[in-house]
Amino acid sequence: MRDLIDRLGRVEGLEPVVTLLEDTCERGSQNLLEPGTQVVLNCKMHATADFGVRGDITSVLPGIRAAGLTRWGPVDEKGQDGPYATGTVRYALEYQRTRGHYPDGRPMPSPRLTADGLAIDWDRLDLALVNRIEEPAPCLSPSGGGTYHRCAQVPEGAGKVAEARARYGTVLELTVDGRDYFTVKR
Repeated sequence: MRDLIDRLGRVEGLEPVVTLLEDTCERGSQNLLEPGTQVVLNCKMHATADFGVRGDITSVLPGIRAAGLTRWGPVDEKGQDGPYATGTVRYALEYQRTRGHYPDGRPMPSPRLTADGLAIDWDRLDLALVNRIEEPAPCLSPSGGGTYHRCAQVPEGAGKVAEARARYGTVLELTVDGRDYFTVKR
C-alpha cells in the first residue's frame, strides 16, 4: 500500500497532502450449526491518500497511467483503454476534453479510475457540491467490537484537504480498499 502511495506521489503535478492507513482484525461469525469452514479471525488494511493537483488534471492523468500502479479499467486485446470505457484514463481525459458530454450531447458519468481494490477520484469543478474529496475521518476505534484496530494519519491534524484545495484548486484521492492479509479458519 505504501509503495502504491509513494509511486503516485512521484507523479509530476501531484503534491502529497495527507494519508490515512487503517489496520483492523475482526472475529468471524461463530455459528456452530453452520457446516463448512468458518472464519475465526480476519485482518485487513485500508488506505486513502490525498494529493493536491498542480495545474490541470489532464496534465496529471497520463502520468498516473505511466506510473504503472495498475491497469485502470477495462482494456482491449492490445492492452489499450477502450473508447468510452469508464474507469480508464482515456475516458477521464475524454470527459475533461468534452466537459462531460458525449458527442451527441448527453452527459457522461463522472470519471473515476478503477481497478481491483484501487480507485482514484478527484474534485470536479463542474460538480463542486457533488464530487468533492472530503477530509479523512479522524482515527477512531471501530464500533462493533473489533479485536484489533490501528490507525495512522500522516501528517496528523484536521483541515489538510481544505488547505490543499485552497492552494491547488483540485484534490485527488487514491483509495486502497480492504486488502485482506491474514485469515484464521476453523
